[in-house]
Amino acid sequence: MLSLSALTLAPGAVRADQEPLVLVIPGYLYSAGFGSAPASGYGVELSVLHVFDTNSYFGIGALGQWQSYRGEGENHSRIAVAGEAVFGPFGLELGYAQRGGDGVHDAQDGAHVAPFFCIGIVSLAYRMTVPLGGGEGRYGFEHALALGLKLPIPISGWRGLIPPFPVTGHGRPLRDSHGDAVLPRVIDRRTTGRLPRDRARWIAEARMEYASIESFLRLADDLDALGAPASLVARALVAAEEERRHAETCLELAGGSLSLADAAPRRPRRRVDRALLAREAFFDGVLGEGRAALEIAGEARATKSAALARIAAEEAAHARLSADVLAFVAHE
Repeated sequence: MLSLSALTLAPGAVRADQEPLVLVIPGYLYSAGFGSAPASGYGVELSVLHVFDTNSYFGIGALGQWQSYRGEGENHSRIAVAGEAVFGPFGLELGYAQRGGDGVHDAQDGAHVAPFFCIGIVSLAYRMTVPLGGGEGRYGFEHALALGLKLPIPISGWRGLIPPFPVTGHGRPLRDSHGDAVLPRVIDRRTTGRLPRDRARWIAEARMEYASIESFLRLADDLDALGAPASLVARALVAAEEERRHAETCLELAGGSLSLADAAPRRPRRRVDRALLAREAFFDGVLGEGRAALEIAGEARATKSAALARIAAEEAAHARLSADVLAFVAHE
């Protein structure tokens, strides 16, 4: 069972220092069975899934099902216990099933085999019950289509689904394949020892803003490769230059003789990952920069700082740019 659409926005794979992602998934089932003894019915399911990789959604788990069947004879039940494996939207269940007697047929044990496809909270399975042992009065081979509505509930590792937003950092930082911000080194030529709290804060802000420069340059490359409107590409380039000014302003606010080094080099144009582009636009752009704009605007009003007011206005413009990027990717 693949997770909710929101979970598919999770950035990158689970890292070694993170908890594994574990989902408990209750579900509601309806199935229509065919074969020598057709039946249909409703039921419930409960599964536990261990996801090893939130990028590809590869995981294994176990499940139990109970359904009330209505067929040729009396109402009866079908129960199943199985293991499951998922990869992206596809999965396979293998296990044991028992269909109870209905007054016409005797109870029957069988092997439960069910390949399935899932998107969002909806799953569709082709389910087979292969008889274990024969005899007169048994149901025989059963196959069915099963429709499920399932709700994945993260109980462990859910923090790995949330991008690592900086607490005070502003901008759209460049991220590595694990979703971590790639930040430049700070060179302080005049001071040593522990930094005052406020100064350390502005140094951290400067690093985040500086890391955003390459992020917007990459965004411009990706948009150009996708054939986005020239105005959208130009806005990404303008945002990169604005982030450069933001970094300089933060260094000035930190004071001292500071500079940044080891900025990420421009990378050659890659094959554009639309899903990653959408995730970055939504999490780092719409949410991250939108929140940053609100925070810095409040600080600008409290301190009457024109420099911070300008940063707030430009961060708000970056959030709007990200919303437009998301709309462009969604409609492509």
